[in-house]
Amino acid sequence: MYRIRLNKLGILPKLGLSYTTNDWGRDRMLTIKDNGVHIHYKMSGTVPGMQAGINAHYWVSKKGYLNFGLMAESPLQKPNASATYLRGKEVMTGTRIKSAAYGQNLNVQFGYGFAFARRYR
Repeated sequence: MYRIRLNKLGILPKLGLSYTTNDWGRDRMLTIKDNGVHIHYKMSGTVPGMQAGINAHYWVSKKGYLNFGLMAESPLQKPNASATYLRGKEVMTGTRIKSAAYGQNLNVQFGYGFAFARRYR
């Protein structure tokens, strides 16, 4: 782990790989009762991803510090979904959706922390 330390400031960069798994692997069925249309869809949301970020803390006293964190996550491949519209057993239409926007996260955190152990310099 790499850490940059200045007088009262500590900076910890982050870089890593992730594997995001959502409970989308099952088939689902939805019925619209007005016109008898059934929607059958299957989603797959298990994809590898990459994370990068930074965490910084500034000591304001011997035991207390201000904390700032920023982390971004992005998938390395597109998850996909498929939907089939049925009227009875007749297939009306089918679509396949691939979205690059799924899984893109940006986390920002601010806080105040307390150190219960000895602070190393």
